[in-house]
Amino acid sequence: MSNKFRRSAKCSSSGTSGEKNSRLRKLVSELRQYKLQFEGLFSESTIPMWFYDKKSLKFLAVNRAAEKHYGFSEKEFLKMTIRDMRPPEEIPNLLKQVSRKRKGLEVSGPWKHLKKDGSLMYVEIASRDQKFAGRDARLVAVHDITKQILLQEEVRKNEIKFSSLIKNSTDIITLLDRDGTCLFMSDSIKGILGYEPDEITGKNIFEFIHPEDLERVFAIFMEGIEIPDFITTIEYRFRSKTGEWKFFESTGKNLLHLPEISAVVTNSRDITVRKNLELRLRNKVRDLDAFIYRTSHDLKEPHASIEGILNLARSEISGTPYAHYCDMMAKTTRKLGEILSNLEAISKGEPAEMRIEKINLKNILNDILTRFQKTITEKRITVKSTINTPTDLMFDPQLLTIILQHLMKNAVLYHIPDPSSFVRVGLTTDAEILTLEVEDNGPGIPPEYHEKVFLPFFRASEEIPGSGLGLFIIRYIAEKMNGTVRLESMPGKGTRVTVVMPAINDTPPFPPLDRGGRETNPL
Repeated sequence: MSNKFRRSAKCSSSGTSGEKNSRLRKLVSELRQYKLQFEGLFSESTIPMWFYDKKSLKFLAVNRAAEKHYGFSEKEFLKMTIRDMRPPEEIPNLLKQVSRKRKGLEVSGPWKHLKKDGSLMYVEIASRDQKFAGRDARLVAVHDITKQILLQEEVRKNEIKFSSLIKNSTDIITLLDRDGTCLFMSDSIKGILGYEPDEITGKNIFEFIHPEDLERVFAIFMEGIEIPDFITTIEYRFRSKTGEWKFFESTGKNLLHLPEISAVVTNSRDITVRKNLELRLRNKVRDLDAFIYRTSHDLKEPHASIEGILNLARSEISGTPYAHYCDMMAKTTRKLGEILSNLEAISKGEPAEMRIEKINLKNILNDILTRFQKTITEKRITVKSTINTPTDLMFDPQLLTIILQHLMKNAVLYHIPDPSSFVRVGLTTDAEILTLEVEDNGPGIPPEYHEKVFLPFFRASEEIPGSGLGLFIIRYIAEKMNGTVRLESMPGKGTRVTVVMPAINDTPPFPPLDRGGRETNPL
């Protein structure tokens, strides 16, 4: 080989070695750069991270996020092992975990870790083997899932509680779709109606409701599903598995707008026993009404005889010392007559006793004012009346007279003679409602007596005249007519009593009677 060739080969060999050194230096530089980047990522990461020695389990390095999250300083970490941050009950499982061979990235958990303050947290761990300063180590990244775990535990407890409440409830819990399809039925239905829950679930609930109640219940349901959070309580009859109709009271709430529920939630209870007791009670009240009516009616004749005899006796002994006793007896007899009339009025209002006919309110009011004209004049009371009603009105004239008479009597009887005294009477009707209102500026009634004055024979003082039956009779009749009575009164300000009743009562206030005059069982 010539010298020229050898020199060329030498130069070529030298150039190749220089390129290799250059590439090696570049690679080392890049590795250093990657190391610096890794160290920066490790140090500045918001995720708690550390290296630990696989043999001794000692911490080799931790980042700032770990210090912040666990509360230990870097120096404290480096004096600890990974066992020091585990509860005692988890250490055996930890040792078993780190002793086995693992390949590549591994995610495990949940694990329990302890913070410096002793508080417990739940974590998931991502880890892989990684050399650290020439030592066999493992890199760990921690994800705190304490909130999720606690939330899951809370949900689990609530589910158990909810399930227990439904399972042990004596009421029936139902979830309904917007068309009435049953989405869920609680187990309690079996003991009450005999059905298994799956015999109702998936079916339309309206299939089981009594035909006479169906239209009313359906209308309320359809109204409610259009109003979020709408709550209502209704009574109706529901068919049991044996075909028996039972009375139920259901409270429903529209939660269709909540994605997690998306249903109408109902809570239903069997009120059949209560309904039957109410029926029996109403029948007993009817029996009592009949007894009161017969007794008061039977006593009227001897009472009239006593009054007649007293009048004869008074004419014969007039001017004698004994006339005073006759006056006292006459006063007592008049009071007895008033009580008998009131007792007879109490028994009025039954469908069989009512007499619906066309009446003229103005004529009835004028007749009542005539009866009290003497008292009105003596006490210098100004009476103002307003009648806003058709000339003819369908109602029971005797019942209306009884109510108006007691309202007027209370208004004029307790007035102190005064030119400023007044009584206002208002009678108004629309297509179906009759409203009677009597207002006065008399002494008024203290608030503590507002409910008591509706009790039979109640009088705030023995000095107050009357039998104590007036307002009791007014409310008794009004409620039998499906009406209401409202009292507004303040001492020194006066009193207003408002009675509202159906003007035409096409439907009797009580269920139909059997031949014995008693209500039939609606079931």
